[in-house]
Amino acid sequence: MKMSKNYKKLCLVLGLSGIVGAGSVTAAQATRSLQATYRDIKVTYNNVQQTIAQEPFSVDGTVYVPLRAISDIFGATANWQPTTNTVALSGGASNNTNNATSQAEITNLNYQIAALQQELNAAKTELAQYKANEMINNNTQVNNNTSGSTITTDQLKVTENELNTEYADFFSNISFYYTLSLSGNEINVNIAYDTRSENTSYEKLSTSKIETYMKKLGDFIASKHQDIAISGTIEYTNESLEKASFTRSKTGKYSYAHSFDEEGIKEILEDETGNYFYFNNIGFSSLYINSYDVAIRDAKSTVNVKLYLSPDETFKTTWGQTKTNNLLSGKLTDSERKYAVEDQLEDLQEALMDLTNGYEVNIDVYYNTTNVIASINADGKVSTKTFEY
Repeated sequence: MKMSKNYKKLCLVLGLSGIVGAGSVTAAQATRSLQATYRDIKVTYNNVQQTIAQEPFSVDGTVYVPLRAISDIFGATANWQPTTNTVALSGGASNNTNNATSQAEITNLNYQIAALQQELNAAKTELAQYKANEMINNNTQVNNNTSGSTITTDQLKVTENELNTEYADFFSNISFYYTLSLSGNEINVNIAYDTRSENTSYEKLSTSKIETYMKKLGDFIASKHQDIAISGTIEYTNESLEKASFTRSKTGKYSYAHSFDEEGIKEILEDETGNYFYFNNIGFSSLYINSYDVAIRDAKSTVNVKLYLSPDETFKTTWGQTKTNNLLSGKLTDSERKYAVEDQLEDLQEALMDLTNGYEVNIDVYYNTTNVIASINADGKVSTKTFEY
């Protein structure tokens, strides 16, 4: 473990036999007397005061703390070996116990963050509803039903606040907020959300659900403002990403568009798999997925996905083949390998097709970044390969 400058500057004394107020400090061939000063010196670690059996002291402006006490604080062990005049230290803050403690603390903090985020979303929704009600109450004399583009600012504001009241929580775990504006002969509605957790929830929605939602919004606005075109955009404001859009003609005809980003698809893959690729009935349940590679080809409406699995000796000897007398042989047949992977591949392909509204999806599974062991093409055909080891 690398010591900080302050830690190096702090001189430590072993203190296995106790620390005296004034005494002698012995080097290899010399002895000199020092005057120690005690002044109730305290030691803290991560802002928490530590209990030390032998009180620290200072000599000529330098603070001395028992080495055994410091070792205990950092989870190390200190022993004095008199035959060799050696202080032996072992263990320390990087041991598994402290790592486990740190991981538990991180997990707890993540839980607290998630809980606070839920409270924030609820507060945002409540505030939006309050503002909407206030606006409606303040505009009780405003009739926001219009025809054509002769819409006043107050009329448009009433509709905007009604949207923020009735459609803020259309989907669970997402708090939308709406802004309406008039641009020429068209009403524009901006639909926004702004947190990473909300974006994760949004990415889990199928395109059909999103389009149903946008149509309901368009129909609601059209019920207030007739004979005018309407357009809308869903935006993830935290990363300034446009996620989807729609247009509604004066006659009620809709068109939709969706934006797909590579990171969003990776998040869907992580949610679907839990970062593990699962196998059926081969005596080997799963392998950890080290990384995902996603390439979107909008021109051809295609998504190409690569999953890179973590190497494992047991899996290698189960899936791979050995060569004897120039002949390859292994434990699994082609049909057994196909059966082992087809469920996972089909589920992943279906999830991505739902997300991308029918984009063609190809998935390749790699073992150890080199060998493709399984694939599913856009037609849903599953194939597998073995490798020599």
